[in-house]
Amino acid sequence: MSRFDPELDELFEASEDRRLAELLASVRAPEAVPDAAFRSQLRRQLMDQAWKLAEPKLPWWRRAIGPAGFAWAGAAVGVLLIAVVVYSLSNPGSDNTTFVTYNVGLSHPVAAVQPVEMTFSQPMDRGSVERAVKIEPATEVSFQWTSDTQVDIRPVAQSFAPNTQYTVNLQPGVAETAQGKPLPPSKPAVFTVEGPSPSPVPVTPTPTSTPTATPPPPPAFSPVEIGAASAVKPQYAADGTLVFVGADGLLRIVAPGTSPVSVPAAGVHSFAIAPDSTSVALVTTTGAFQAALKPPYTVAPLPAAGALAATFDGTGKLWVATATGVGQVGPGARPLGTGAVAAWFSPGATYLVYQPATGPWRTVDLASGKETTWPAAPANPVFLGWSPDAKHVLYATGDALFSSDPFGAGASSLAAQPGVTSADWSAKGSILFATAGALFQVRTDGSPAAKLVDGAFGNVAWTPAGGVAFVRAGSLYTAELPAPPSSQKTPVTLDEANTTVTAYLQARHDGRTTDAAGLVDTAQASAARVTAPAFSRWFTVFAQAHAGQVVELVRIVVADKSGLDTAQADETVTVGRDANGKIAIEQVTDSATRPYGKAPEVISVQVSAGEIKVGFDSDLSRDSVAPGVVLRDAAGKVLPTQLSGTGREVDLALPIGAATSGTDRLAVLPALKDRDGRSPGAEWDLDLVLSAPA
Repeated sequence: MSRFDPELDELFEASEDRRLAELLASVRAPEAVPDAAFRSQLRRQLMDQAWKLAEPKLPWWRRAIGPAGFAWAGAAVGVLLIAVVVYSLSNPGSDNTTFVTYNVGLSHPVAAVQPVEMTFSQPMDRGSVERAVKIEPATEVSFQWTSDTQVDIRPVAQSFAPNTQYTVNLQPGVAETAQGKPLPPSKPAVFTVEGPSPSPVPVTPTPTSTPTATPPPPPAFSPVEIGAASAVKPQYAADGTLVFVGADGLLRIVAPGTSPVSVPAAGVHSFAIAPDSTSVALVTTTGAFQAALKPPYTVAPLPAAGALAATFDGTGKLWVATATGVGQVGPGARPLGTGAVAAWFSPGATYLVYQPATGPWRTVDLASGKETTWPAAPANPVFLGWSPDAKHVLYATGDALFSSDPFGAGASSLAAQPGVTSADWSAKGSILFATAGALFQVRTDGSPAAKLVDGAFGNVAWTPAGGVAFVRAGSLYTAELPAPPSSQKTPVTLDEANTTVTAYLQARHDGRTTDAAGLVDTAQASAARVTAPAFSRWFTVFAQAHAGQVVELVRIVVADKSGLDTAQADETVTVGRDANGKIAIEQVTDSATRPYGKAPEVISVQVSAGEIKVGFDSDLSRDSVAPGVVLRDAAGKVLPTQLSGTGREVDLALPIGAATSGTDRLAVLPALKDRDGRSPGAEWDLDLVLSAPA
């Protein structure tokens, strides 16, 4: 029978619990038996304590600096520090203890859809934080608060721009805590968004292994006579009108499908066609004139006595060069450094190259007025023309065809052919040139020249259809061209080119210059760049297959030791096949280095029939897109386009049936602004092949 215990009844109401408690209380532990050595160990401890008590005491200062004193002092300091930390963390009123952390950084790239999580050490005023957030490149964002101490930041465009480094910062003095205290300056978050690179679109179809019918043989070279002509080089207007000088010195105009018409201006020895194809500037033995290319073909004299050359700039304004000066038509011509005996304007009147009475050629930058003497005088040079983009001068010496920049630097031999008499540079990057006994074609990358046909050719010029116009025995002819032997090579595919470019850049990035050089066509090794300043990363902005080659525009990004991007440059890499059919890099062209993250940048370009999609790293000011993003033809004329797009993407579409010039130029101008008002410091250009919409 269980005994009654009032204390157990108070603790345990259930009878089962009380029975268990009574059972446990009835258990008795066994008696503890001390160890045999217990008594001797206790005696030793008591004697040691007695000896210590009997010793004389040390002075207080000796005890304070002794081991025990130091131990107690350290313990006291530790307790004090713990108290300070506990007080600081429990007192949110001090701004010095407010800090912010992020879920992103430079340690690894993040996905484009990854939101930026901003976490604070204490509750914040949400509105002030949203006003304080500043993101570069300029990006419109939304805020989603999960609590008063954490907010997710997402782009309105649903994702960040790929291949872009962002900086997220809180403007000091704007964000406030929930108690109204300003947030002190904090370290920004910097992170890089991973790719992918844009998917390139071929302009010409990639051949497959499926057997096809044998292609027809190229047409026979059958020239068609246009009429008697002088030794002045013929030219084609953007609308296809042929302009040449007859044997009588009068200008002849041949509109498509019509017979030649004479313009009453005798003794013409040079001329230039306006970008809009409505008029032509003439230099004759008696002066300079402007003539209409449309009926009634009126001719008006220009106030430019002793003119050597005349042309139009991109806006249609007339420029004239004389023996002593250069400038727009009218008063205020800029004097030349030396007297000139011949002069040649670049397309768009960007530069003027002139020949002094003695010494090397000189170049005038017409925008700044700066005049530069060529570094060396070529041996008996013959000026042949400009590239359509005004970036290269074409000339010949007694034994070769050469190209250089507008100031004579970086001259390279394009063809080791003696006796070059005339040449023309096409918008598609090919050069047609003639010697005393044959017509040749060479690509601008300097690959071996291909002989097209034997015979006498003078003043050669490309026709709009890719044929040739030339003068022979006092008459002007046009003809279709036979295909050069190089066109029989298997075209390079986009995948093949991308693999080669990636290996080339990786080798340069790793410092393996020998491996990089091995991917370059041996005939062009001196023209390709195989070493470069250290760069941190790269990505493809644009890639296009055309005429058997692939052109890739690659963005090179340079970073400091911390991983912060500081500079960038573009490289245009042309991939083709060498003489043995091996895929190789044929040309590498570098742009100037520019700062990173200072203005809206193009990061992707996609091309389809009649349409271009341009991706930027920044959200753009919509009012600035129309004047800031344009498409020009080979002559520099702005093509009519329909603009659309939102945020950081711009779409340019040609109207149905619009004509293109084969190679067109996408231009991003300083008029473009991002949503923060920043604009590019200089024009950015990209040459591409755009087919007209069906």
